[in-house]
Amino acid sequence: MRIITILIALSFFFFGCEKDKDEYKSITGEWLVEDTGDLTNYRRYEVGIQRSQADTSLFIITNFYRTGINSETYVLVEGLNISINTQQVGNYIIQGSGTIEPDYKQINLEYEVNGGEVGYETVISLMTRD
Repeated sequence: MRIITILIALSFFFFGCEKDKDEYKSITGEWLVEDTGDLTNYRRYEVGIQRSQADTSLFIITNFYRTGINSETYVLVEGLNISINTQQVGNYIIQGSGTIEPDYKQINLEYEVNGGEVGYETVISLMTRD
C-alpha cells in the first residue's frame, strides 16, 4: 500500500510540474493576422515576432502588412501597450498602436498605411495564436 501511495505522489509531482504549453510570457513567436482596411480587402496571413538583441522593449515583426518575410517592422512594447513609430516598411510608411492581451495570445492594432498602390488607409488588425 505504501508503494502505491508513493507512486501516486510521484505521478502528481511529475505531471503537475509540467509547464502549460499554452502559457506565453512575451509576444515573440508566430502569429496569425487578420487585417481589415479602409481600402484593401480582408487579409489573413502570418507574421513572426522576435525581440531585438539591442533593446528589450523593441521587437521586430517580419511580414507585417504582408510585405514579405525579409521585411522588418519595429515595434516598441511597454507593458501591454504596443507602438509602431512612423517608419518605412517596403513601399509603405506605417505608424500605429495597440494593446496586448495579458495572456499574450492576442494583439489588437490600429495603424495607418501610406504609399504604394493603396495610397492612405487605416487598418484594424487582430493578431492571434493558440
